[in-house]
Amino acid sequence: ADLCAVVTSRVATMPLPPPGLTVAMVARGEVLAPGPWMWARRRRKAFGCWCLLVPFATLMLGILLWPLRGCMVVRSGYLALVWSPVIFRRKPDALVSSLEASGPVFIKLAQWLSTRRDILPEELCDGMGQLHERVSCRPRHDDRRKAEALVKGLQVGDLLGGGCIAQVYNGKLERHGIWGPETIQVAVKVRREEVVDYMESDIKLLRWAARVAEWFSPDLQWLSMEDALDNFGWYLIQQLDLRIEADHLQHFGENFQSGEVKSGRIKVPEVFASTESVMVTELAQGVSLSQFVKQKHSKKVKNQVFTALIDTMARMILLHNFIHGDLHPGNVFISLSPTLPSPSIAAAGHGRSGLLALRERWRRRDNDELPMITLIDAGISINMTSDLIDFTMNGVLAAFRMQP
Repeated sequence: ADLCAVVTSRVATMPLPPPGLTVAMVARGEVLAPGPWMWARRRRKAFGCWCLLVPFATLMLGILLWPLRGCMVVRSGYLALVWSPVIFRRKPDALVSSLEASGPVFIKLAQWLSTRRDILPEELCDGMGQLHERVSCRPRHDDRRKAEALVKGLQVGDLLGGGCIAQVYNGKLERHGIWGPETIQVAVKVRREEVVDYMESDIKLLRWAARVAEWFSPDLQWLSMEDALDNFGWYLIQQLDLRIEADHLQHFGENFQSGEVKSGRIKVPEVFASTESVMVTELAQGVSLSQFVKQKHSKKVKNQVFTALIDTMARMILLHNFIHGDLHPGNVFISLSPTLPSPSIAAAGHGRSGLLALRERWRRRDNDELPMITLIDAGISINMTSDLIDFTMNGVLAAFRMQP
């Protein structure tokens, strides 16, 4: 009787049991030990309490400490709330969602970490690799108004996509060509406004987290995470000024002026206008490399693209001493359709030299059957120093001298 009373009281205070629970299971006392279904319910309750507690505590601390560094407290609370699902649901998709919701610094960090398959699980790298092209974005009226106000003759159209730093729109640019006024299709890159607000604070928070991690685990000090984050932040801040990216694109355009690489062609979008927050360039043709590898192509075409990419990187490192520092698959476009610039665009962009280049292209038009590689998003580019050049050359020579 006492046992029945205990069981009855326990069952009365428990949540509804899952389907399939029988009276015999109750009699054997199997319900006295919490099962997986009870732990799942408790985790949901804990997560709900966490979601209510964190915003309230963050708001109060932010109000109290606002004269000192309240904005940092509010930002920390927001990140704690965003990363809460990872604590209760440790899966790659939850981690990727939290990284994307945390802002541009964390998205760029995930993009870089996705290439380190030597230290991170493959499933996690695949999830973070989606952020190369699938960063959430939405069209904003302020972007259109700002771009059209800064660039004369520009009409901003539909949203094409976006990254962690900027969003890209389709557009039309009216300009005076060599044969009179003309309208050309362009890509309009507009910087996200929230990037500037969160850049400095997020980098400081990451440095603080790295310092805490090294304090708890001294074995991590060999990674020198704080120095790595300083370098990461320096290169990331360069991308905030789109005029720097415009200069980089023009530099790459001069380096690859011939447009020819082994087994392929190389193209750098022409820059028509640039300000600190808006840049107007030529539209990139084709599909991204990440999409290209998923399509069905002949072995010959794949070998041509692979050889052209290797030759492009070799020219950057060994010949030009100027390297694209963010050359992930989303920033490389592949086109297999033969394309030829119109005489007006060629002449307006380069004058007499453009017409001569156009005539030369017509003479060698058989090469147009080769794949075209277009490089975009050159905000992070590295101008190699003499010491770095010597180190790279010695490493390459040592690799060739190695015995199999």
